[in-house]
Amino acid sequence: MEGLLKSPLIPEVLQFVQKVTQFRTEWKTQADTERDFYASLQKTVIITSAGASTRIEGATLSDEEILKRLSGL
Repeated sequence: MEGLLKSPLIPEVLQFVQKVTQFRTEWKTQADTERDFYASLQKTVIITSAGASTRIEGATLSDEEILKRLSGL
């Protein structure tokens, strides 16, 4: 193992390491984006579902009004 650490890295190995690093960066960025997307989607679904439920019961709340009421929680 010590011999490997002392020997110079060949260009192919350096390119491979760069590709792995780039992949990891892109993977993390995508995961963060998906997390934000799903959080936004969940909020939208809750508002839409609450609106539909209240309208079934005869209330006249819009999704925007429900959003305002839920924002205070």
